[in-house]
Amino acid sequence: MIAWRKIKQAEPLDISARYDELVEKAVKALRDVEKALAEAGGDVVSELYGVTIYVMTYARILSILASGRRPVKAGRPLDSREIARLASEILARAYVKEAGASLSHEDSIFYLVVKKVFPRGEEGRRLASSSDLILLSYGVGVKKERALEDLERRGVLKAYGREEETEVASRKTYMLIEPAKSGDETELSQILRMHNVYPENPATFKSPVHVLHALMLYALKPKDVFTKYYERIYLANPSLVSEAVELAKALTTLEGDPEAELASRVIEYLGGSFKNKRGVSLYDFTKH
Repeated sequence: MIAWRKIKQAEPLDISARYDELVEKAVKALRDVEKALAEAGGDVVSELYGVTIYVMTYARILSILASGRRPVKAGRPLDSREIARLASEILARAYVKEAGASLSHEDSIFYLVVKKVFPRGEEGRRLASSSDLILLSYGVGVKKERALEDLERRGVLKAYGREEETEVASRKTYMLIEPAKSGDETELSQILRMHNVYPENPATFKSPVHVLHALMLYALKPKDVFTKYYERIYLANPSLVSEAVELAKALTTLEGDPEAELASRVIEYLGGSFKNKRGVSLYDFTKH
């Protein structure tokens, strides 16, 4: 529910100038909602925590953006569709910042947010409807009409089950391609096949998610083997590898998730103090 109230005097909200401040406010809102739901205890179904946190925080960000000051970017007022997308984008950046990572690739941000928002299904992997995933995709810079199909083509998502015909549109269920078990080489090899990539051929990696799962596979081997592999794929594509390590950092914050342990092992093998040297990414630069 949105209530529009006439404001006598209100300065425009310059998104470009106050973007970092808005992300900070989103991080605070995210933590406030998480705290409120944690205090609710048994009154809230645990499986709904992630989705509920996302929706409640998204509403708070919309409230901040529409609190009487017309949002503008580069001097141009934003319409309602742009404001809705902007709220999703700021929330995605808040999830990344809360996880203590520096992510810039749309696949890695999307992957992290999906894992934070949705519970694991019966097969140990996240399942979500296309309508929910489209909202999340707005927040990672994906503005194409076929965003989910592109994520499926790159091997981040996989179509799962049949389409559901609703009164407004057909809805599809997708599965996030992620490890369902920890410490299992067969499982990770299967995940890489689902990505349609080959760990021995870095040229097949098209996403930092692919690289991350290859690093996790080699993290189950002796450290010297992992180190040689890491150096080889880093020389082949330093940008994707750096992003994959940042994603590993973020995933270590997921309590009880099989990937948290695998991600921790990758970070440990890298010395636990890996620092990204990419500087300001093009994604972050364009926000300003």
